[in-house]
This record gives sequence, structure tokens and C-alpha cells, in this order.
Amino acid sequence: MEGLIGLDHALHRIRSPSHTRGRRLHLITAVDVSSKLLLNAWIAYAKAEEPNISKIYDMRVPIDEESIIVKKLPITNPYSISRTFRLTSSRSDLVEIGDEVLQIPGLGSLTAKLLFHNVIRNPIRLEVMIFVFNGETGQQEEVIKLNVTYTE
Repeated sequence: MEGLIGLDHALHRIRSPSHTRGRRLHLITAVDVSSKLLLNAWIAYAKAEEPNISKIYDMRVPIDEESIIVKKLPITNPYSISRTFRLTSSRSDLVEIGDEVLQIPGLGSLTAKLLFHNVIRNPIRLEVMIFVFNGETGQQEEVIKLNVTYTE
């Protein structure tokens, strides 16, 4: 979850882990560094809901592999004009996006590289969300769910 809030004619970014769901209150304070006096305080309310998942992929990752495992994920531009898309992972500790920014021609498709950091050593199944944002506006275009199974 990420958002911009305006405080005294300036924009400030608030960011929470993207796999967090629910409601949160954030206390934001401005303190004078030299005098350590509180200048101002704000309360920001944030609400995160389940994402609207457009695609689901099942992926298997061997737990005995020592190196980073690379898999490919197709990303499609549904628009008739060329667009820039930005990709992020809900679990960047497990799955990193190779090229976070993709320039895709109108009605075209490219593959994004997913780098699986093999830090899991026991068989387990995890969900990882890949968020696809419009590169120009920052609006979320789609959410791709990866069912990642770590196998022996």
C-alpha cells in the first residue's frame, strides 16, 4: 500500500508492505532537529483491501537449488498505443522483478524476468502478488497472483 498525502504544501509518501491487508493509523510528526521540539503532527488513515486478481500462475521452485532461479512472466498491453508499465512484487525478499519497467508496444506482449531468491529450505506453498502499474500515471493496471510451491 502506498499513497501520497499533502502536508503544508508538500507531498509526503506513506508506504506499508504491499502484502498487508486491513486498516491502519499512521502518526506522522515533524520535529525540529536542533531543538528537538515538535513542530506538527498528523494522523493518516489507510485502508488496504484484497487486490482484484486478473491472472493466476502456479510455479514450482526446487529448494535444493543454490543459485537464483529465473522464470518468465508474460505481460500484455491491452491498449492500442505503446505504454510503459512498472512491476513490483509483494514479496521482493522471495521474488524480484528483473526489469521493473517495461515499454510494451500497443496490443503487444513482453516477458518479465522473475528472479526467485532461493531462501526457502522447506517444502511450502506461498502466494506472491505481482502488481502491474501504468508507468505514466502510477495507476494499478492488474494484479497477477503466483502460487509458488517450494519442492524437494
